[in-house]
Amino acid sequence: MLLQLQYDAQILHNTGAAFLRGNTPEEWFREMNEWQIPLTGLSGFLLPEHKNTEEAGGLLVVFKNQLPSPEKIRHPYTVINGNCFIPVNARITPAISPAEMKDLLIWHRQILHPAIGFVGFEIRDEISLSVLVNAGKQLTRSWDHAHPGMPPIARLTNIGITQVATTANISELLGNGDAPRPLYDLPQEDGTILSGLPPDENPDTSGQQASFFRESIIGKFLSALKLFSFGGRTASSERSGGRSVRGGAGGSGGSGSSYVQRGLEKMMQDLQAKETVN
Repeated sequence: MLLQLQYDAQILHNTGAAFLRGNTPEEWFREMNEWQIPLTGLSGFLLPEHKNTEEAGGLLVVFKNQLPSPEKIRHPYTVINGNCFIPVNARITPAISPAEMKDLLIWHRQILHPAIGFVGFEIRDEISLSVLVNAGKQLTRSWDHAHPGMPPIARLTNIGITQVATTANISELLGNGDAPRPLYDLPQEDGTILSGLPPDENPDTSGQQASFFRESIIGKFLSALKLFSFGGRTASSERSGGRSVRGGAGGSGGSGSSYVQRGLEKMMQDLQAKETVN
């Protein structure tokens, strides 16, 4: 008698195992990780790709005390007669009695897969999931003096603008923080510095009228002209009748020089008077 599987959407048996597709432990553990249950104590059976090869084509994991959520199991299987696994939405045809099934299921465990077919397992074929994990060879090398490496670069979290303090005025920004100095406190041409007081509060200059020409080039020029004697003799002089006679070109030159002197003095007086008015 040939047993076959028949799919029936109306049938939903209790879940007792799960079939994991793939041929590597990495694929199987990736799917088992989605179950979110402890894997301790679980066992499984390796299934071939087909009946004519011994290459692994899947893993049947048998649950014991704890089951994952039904939506996390891709290919759930149920167990009948305590030792035969079939899909939860299938049934065996033709229908057989429990006595006939006991005579047919002679293996320790057997599975009826829709594509692979009927596969039987002995007790020694059952494996623990821990044998699928290879921890590798233990290294006896000491890593106490290993360099930890470069620290990771800090991640950019935000970008902002630094605000400039608004308490600083323009003179502090332009003068490196030096307080501004008044004009009358600046050094003079000869290197001297005034008392630091305004002209109207300075006792040395309080009695003098502020003059623009006092320290200017024109003022110095006019002061020099006042000290220069334009009436000096340039030739021999004689006294006659209580008069001083200037001979030669010196006489006419002296009168011309006096005229120039008077003109310059008059100009200086006018400039000083205009300055006083201002």
